[in-house]
Amino acid sequence: MAAVNLKKNILIKLLALNRFNVHSCFRRHYEPNVSYMFRDYVTLQLKVQKVEMDLIFLRTCLREQLEPVFIRIKLPQHIQNSKAATQLRLRVLRIEIKFKRKVLSQLHHRSKSIFSFIETMTSSTVYSKLQIIKSSIVSDKSKLWRKTLVNKLIKLRRSCQHIGVKRNVQDSIKHLLNFSKRILTEDEEEVLINGLQHVYSPPVSNERDLISNIEYFYIRLLGFKTEYYDYELRK
Repeated sequence: MAAVNLKKNILIKLLALNRFNVHSCFRRHYEPNVSYMFRDYVTLQLKVQKVEMDLIFLRTCLREQLEPVFIRIKLPQHIQNSKAATQLRLRVLRIEIKFKRKVLSQLHHRSKSIFSFIETMTSSTVYSKLQIIKSSIVSDKSKLWRKTLVNKLIKLRRSCQHIGVKRNVQDSIKHLLNFSKRILTEDEEEVLINGLQHVYSPPVSNERDLISNIEYFYIRLLGFKTEYYDYELRK
């Protein structure tokens, strides 16, 4: 058995094992499942690296109060920038971070089991070479992912600065101009500023005034005036 392993090691050294011929070498000198296991191991390591980088990105967003696309929940306009809406988005972000951490733990567990299998099926020399090949593949992919995430962070930071400037401008503009002598209450100003987005219900309902207002609306709309109030008509 020792002689067979020594022969395999010599052959692999002579073949200059690399990321392009690793599977063909495994198929010739080892059982087929070793090649499949190494492929799965590399795939899991790529997923581990991707999730770890996603976690760095999400934690950066949480720390800097940035809003990735997936947490931009569509809400009514008048509460879009409210404190409750911001807290809701941050909560979604924390849930996503917690989910990613759970996925990362599962990937590490699966990767460790495959790692043990490959280690028992190959010699230390071959195993060290496989680790170098794995690191090379993961490193190449990581560069692309890192560049993408950095660009996303730059865009989110610029967007956050633009929104902050826009909010400051909106806050500095007086939304309501009162040309009358009457001083409006805060509730009246808020109703007039928000328009039809939401309306405060009156504390007391007057049916007569309600019907009169409805009739007046249709008079203005149709240009036609009835002889009596609708509620006065009797058959």
